[in-house]
Amino acid sequence: MGAHVLGAPLAPAARERYGQGLLELFEGDYRAVNDFLLRSVDRLTDKSVGLMQADSVFAGIAVFLTANKAYATLASGALVIRLAAVGLCCSNLISTSSRLGGKLRPEAILAHGVKIMMDRTVRFTLALYLTGAAFALIILQVLLQALRP
Repeated sequence: MGAHVLGAPLAPAARERYGQGLLELFEGDYRAVNDFLLRSVDRLTDKSVGLMQADSVFAGIAVFLTANKAYATLASGALVIRLAAVGLCCSNLISTSSRLGGKLRPEAILAHGVKIMMDRTVRFTLALYLTGAAFALIILQVLLQALRP
């Protein structure tokens, strides 16, 4: 399945191969695959909540750092980046079953579950990268302030 910078394949064909690989792994048991996907989505939801909590702490630090006008741009940039990260995490908390409609065949449920898991993985990974970038801005500001005569 290979390594992906965003944590999941983006191409629909690669996602379908992943779903088929899961089906083979679970010996054709759609219920087991769907249970696996549900646990994965729940785990991504939990991770998103945890990242939002961490972002709130770092946002407080960034707000505090905006008091230093010499480097307030760095802290303000960190706040904007964190807002984008939190938005991505919030999008992982949205309900998902409504898009299935009347397609309650095992194949449709599998494809839908794989899509949800992959989309949420990509959004979480992007949010994690953004959080890291915002944290780097905060560290840079702290270092610049410490080195300033």
